[in-house]
Formats: sequence, C-alpha cells, structure tokens
Amino acid sequence: MMDQNSMISLYDEEIIKIRDIVGKIEYKYKDAKGDFDVMWNMIVELEGRLHDAGFEADADWHVEEGAEFPQLVVNIIDRIDPISGFDHEKKQHEVKKAREKNEDIEEIH
Repeated sequence: MMDQNSMISLYDEEIIKIRDIVGKIEYKYKDAKGDFDVMWNMIVELEGRLHDAGFEADADWHVEEGAEFPQLVVNIIDRIDPISGFDHEKKQHEVKKAREKNEDIEEIH
C-alpha cells in the first residue's frame, strides 16, 4: 500500500489519474518486495509515468518500524506545465458538486 502526498493543490481528475497510475504500477510489481533492483525499477517507471502524465513526482520506499515490507511513498511536487496555474474556483466547484451529491471528496494529503 502506498502513501501519497502533494505539495500542490490538485483537481479531482488529477488525483484519480495519479492513483490510477500508481495502482497499475503497484499491481505490475506486486511480487517485487524484497528485491532491491526490481523495487528501484518500479520507482523509476512510476516517476516516468507520472512525468508523462504531467506531474513532477518523487517516489521512494520508506521502512516503518515493525513493518514486514517497505511502504511506497509518492510525493507530487508540481505540474510539468505549472504556467497554467491552479484554478481555485474550479476546485471549489468540484467540492460543492461532490457535497451536493453526498460523495466522498478525493484528497491527497
């Protein structure tokens, strides 16, 4: 299981896209835990796929005390094209629509 963090505000569709990419890579490498070379390849591929999707990301493995395997941590640093900026009004609209429909609001901390 992975932990996701973001240094920037993200739209719902971006969060879903990031989770989808990470999920596919995690599934592809599901049997890789414990093999350093394969785990490294997973990080390289994950960061590359996120870059191709428009995000600058930093992924790494973190070992927690008592955990059997390291945990994948993905930090979204910025958009590849940050010039467009973040539209806070669009995000407010997404949150308002989700609340009106009683839907869970997608978040990455």
